[in-house]
Amino acid sequence: MSRPLLTNPYTATTAILGNRFVKYGAAEGSAVTAAAGEASFGISDRMGAAAGAVCDVHELGEADVIYGGNIAKNDPLTADGTGRAVKAVPGAGVNAEVLAFARVAGVAGDIRPVTISRTRIQG
Repeated sequence: MSRPLLTNPYTATTAILGNRFVKYGAAEGSAVTAAAGEASFGISDRMGAAAGAVCDVHELGEADVIYGGNIAKNDPLTADGTGRAVKAVPGAGVNAEVLAFARVAGVAGDIRPVTISRTRIQG
């Protein structure tokens, strides 16, 4: 169950599915689905949004996200190629963008709560 502390509306540049990592779009006040390795700033609400529509994005607190692989409790999470949450595993000396930490374990396709906490980790 989501318990966001900060949710803001953004215009979806392209369609955004629900419960996905999002990044800032090119236009001011816009958002797009994050791709693998990109810096995300929030998680789309469960409804998502069609291109050009408003998408509510959770930027702080606890939010639900769809997992893109096997996740353990407390894993640092980054986006896969479709904005799903996957474990951030940077190579030696490489930085990885982290948006959240898993509150519970799960597998690909599960929608689970995470704690939003933007940071970078280095392998």
